[in-house]
Amino acid sequence: MNICIFEDKKYINFLPLTLSRPIFELITGTKTVREKLCQYFTKDDIFLS
Repeated sequence: MNICIFEDKKYINFLPLTLSRPIFELITGTKTVREKLCQYFTKDDIFLS
């Protein structure tokens, strides 16, 4: 299985949080979105763009 995480024009809805980092690096709880995905999928399955 391949998972592709990308940002589109809607990242603006997360300003000012997304001024310094991509959305997948935002912290939700104690981990980032990327870290949570890595818990369930291998790193080879996840593609960030």
